[in-house]
Amino acid sequence: MDRYSADGVKRRKGSIIELDSARKMSRAANGGEGSGRRYSGGARRISEQERKEQAKRAEMARRMDESRRGSTRRKGPSRRRRGQGGRIGALIALLAVVVICCGFGFVHHRNWKEEHRLAQAGVEYLNQGNYEAALETLSDATKKAGKRLGDYEKQILGALAEAQYRTEDYDTALETYQKLLATDGKNETYKRGVALCLTEKKDYEEALKLGVMQAEIYSRMATDQINEKDYASAQTSVEQGLALVGDNQKTAKELAYDEAVLWEYAGDYGKALELFEAYEEKYGEEDETSREITFLRTRQGNN
Repeated sequence: MDRYSADGVKRRKGSIIELDSARKMSRAANGGEGSGRRYSGGARRISEQERKEQAKRAEMARRMDESRRGSTRRKGPSRRRRGQGGRIGALIALLAVVVICCGFGFVHHRNWKEEHRLAQAGVEYLNQGNYEAALETLSDATKKAGKRLGDYEKQILGALAEAQYRTEDYDTALETYQKLLATDGKNETYKRGVALCLTEKKDYEEALKLGVMQAEIYSRMATDQINEKDYASAQTSVEQGLALVGDNQKTAKELAYDEAVLWEYAGDYGKALELFEAYEEKYGEEDETSREITFLRTRQGNN
């Protein structure tokens, strides 16, 4: 059934009224059937004209309604296409992220391989005693590692610190060992590295605070004190070192030699001869100690 626009009949908030209802309203307005009124021919022709006009408007309303429904139907595919476009865009973005991640992964793998190659070469140079080449190569290896500081990178840094120490760059070696120690405050190797650098810098007090290689530190202190002719302090350092030396035969030997030397420099040749002979008996003959013993024997009775 055709639908009729309320325009021209009765406006009810833009609603659409059935054509039959419009006709009934028209007949009632013009004294239609059952009204008891008679119509002239002219009145009937005007009524027909109105009905035609109303029918025309109803047809226009129907077409407009169909047009609106068609427009609504056309919007669906458009929204679907937009939705598909959004999904395609999201997929492209995801693929871009994957490609970028793969690129980073490739670069990371390439850098790691180069870091590993340089580290191996650097350690080889270090073992050969080629400390300058080791220093340069291990420095390049740490650059490839960037900010990574895993167990492998710590090993490289340890080797680098050793190369820095061997080339007598004690300040830089100290910084490298301290960086390692900051990652593991209980690591004895890192502590020893820091203590060695501090000892070379003659910062004995700070070196002793680390609680490692203390006998060695006291031996170095004694040597410096002998050179400064501070024999009393040197004797104290030797005694402290011997009390802490334990099973460290290398340091025990150095302390025994320091003690004999300090008595000789102090002018007590008898005491010095006694200590040198005890040293030779325990550690065997050496050219240097043999010369000292020969010299001290010529001095007996003159001290």
